[in-house]
Amino acid sequence: IKWSLSFDETKREIYGDVVNTVKPLSKTSTIVFDSGKLEISSVTVDGVSAKFAADSKTLTVTLPENWLYSCGYIKTTRCNEGGTS
Repeated sequence: IKWSLSFDETKREIYGDVVNTVKPLSKTSTIVFDSGKLEISSVTVDGVSAKFAADSKTLTVTLPENWLYSCGYIKTTRCNEGGTS
């Protein structure tokens, strides 16, 4: 996991990117991450925009079709649009 954070002290907001490198152990069309109450603005898989859904606990990333039936390394980047500190 790689985190990059920045702060806007005047707005009292925190912004960041997270990169997770994972290797699925079986064929799958989605990967689920713990996300808490982060405001996710975008997700990419190997640099390509991916569909995602987030709730108050999890981030579910829908993998691109070429990943559906393969087991390999992927990178998932998620961005926190911002939150009040």
